[in-house]
Amino acid sequence: MSTAVVTAPQIPLYQAGAQYRRPARTRMQHTIGAPQIPLYLRGYLGVMPGQVVAASAPVAGAVTTGIISSAAADTAVGAWAGPIGAGVGLVVGLIGGLLAGHELRAKQAKNENSAVNIGVSGFDSDLKQIQQAFKSGQISASDAISAVEQTIMPGYWTVVTPQIQPGRNGCNAGASCPPDTSAQGKQPCTGNIGAACCVGCYQLEPSVSGPNGVLAALSGQSGSSGGPYTADIHIVAGSKYGATTRSAYTLDFTPPASAGSSLTSSLTSAVTGGAGGSSLLPLLLIAGLALVALR
Repeated sequence: MSTAVVTAPQIPLYQAGAQYRRPARTRMQHTIGAPQIPLYLRGYLGVMPGQVVAASAPVAGAVTTGIISSAAADTAVGAWAGPIGAGVGLVVGLIGGLLAGHELRAKQAKNENSAVNIGVSGFDSDLKQIQQAFKSGQISASDAISAVEQTIMPGYWTVVTPQIQPGRNGCNAGASCPPDTSAQGKQPCTGNIGAACCVGCYQLEPSVSGPNGVLAALSGQSGSSGGPYTADIHIVAGSKYGATTRSAYTLDFTPPASAGSSLTSSLTSAVTGGAGGSSLLPLLLIAGLALVALR
């Protein structure tokens, strides 16, 4: 606990009047205590961020599952804020857990090729976790899109960037991937495009933002042969240096049958204040908690 000495006038300003100009001769000192750890670093729902990152993968997963289960069961935050409040808790818990997992994987990587393997594994598991939450009706399509944009590719680059070898980061950690020239018979993964850039730019990123990717499938606009809600996840080619081959696969993002009516009902109830609806105040407080958790 740190302390600070604050000097204040003996006569409070609100009692001195608008015409008061002369400062009081006698001043009182007040000692105010403040915690050494800022409140925003004290964690969300009682979980310290450092504890999540430092924990093993099973423990981090358990923490995330606990947050999601609590909101889904309408307990704790979910019960207080109503159906939409529970949805907010689910999204916050999901994104927070995935971000914590990225930091943990980054610590496990020892070199560029091991980082690529770990990053690809995390990419796959994170995508499937978001897909399962969406298919079960726990989160909406817009929430799933937000979770994908905030975690999937950022998570991969969080893991691999610290391990990229000198002179091999021609993609600037995914910020400026050179055009894919493979269609013209050229191999883009040469020169300053190393393993991390090659896999991230030309195999993972198209799986997310391409015309047949996850974002298109969540919007019902995928060009996949499997249909407008199917995402085609590209193959990841291995290398003789230790990168492991991962086969291509598809993910189904067909909306659950009850998703539309459930979301409409929750929104109407919250806005009108009808029976079972949540007021705006708890929702604003939930949003504040979400910002604290993600800082």
